[in-house]
Amino acid sequence: MHHLWQHTQAAVSQGDYSLVVLDELSLAVHLQLIPEPEVLTLIEQRPRHVDMILTGPDMPSSLMEVADQITELRRTICP
Repeated sequence: MHHLWQHTQAAVSQGDYSLVVLDELSLAVHLQLIPEPEVLTLIEQRPRHVDMILTGPDMPSSLMEVADQITELRRTICP
């Protein structure tokens, strides 16, 4: 996981992609696989042309505070 996170940080920092999706990132942060302060630093220091989408349940409030947009999905059961 550490190697993958380092690769992700490098790709974002170098501006290799205009859109980066970090699927289920909140779980990785919650399980302490990825340090929350490192995610904040990556978001704040990314090149301006790089958009990031972070997904997962119970996103830490510190990450939501730096978000440009927040979308919440809710599952409902139809009768």
